[in-house]
Amino acid sequence: MENVKYPENIELKKKIKPCDIALIARASGKSEDLIRKVFQGNRKMKPAVRRVYDTVVKFNVALENALMLDKKPNV
Repeated sequence: MENVKYPENIELKKKIKPCDIALIARASGKSEDLIRKVFQGNRKMKPAVRRVYDTVVKFNVALENALMLDKKPNV
């Protein structure tokens, strides 16, 4: 198994969708390769990337709540 420097970033990846990596890369001005390495635990997450990550997670939660995706329908 590969040696991981930042295991906390692997845990953070569980809160985002695969398509969010491209969104985070574009919004933070970083490359997709760098963002993938961050979420694999090989690179440190910079504050600019963390701010964008927090915003994406916040909006994903708000969208799920608005669409009631995580709730069971009333039957």
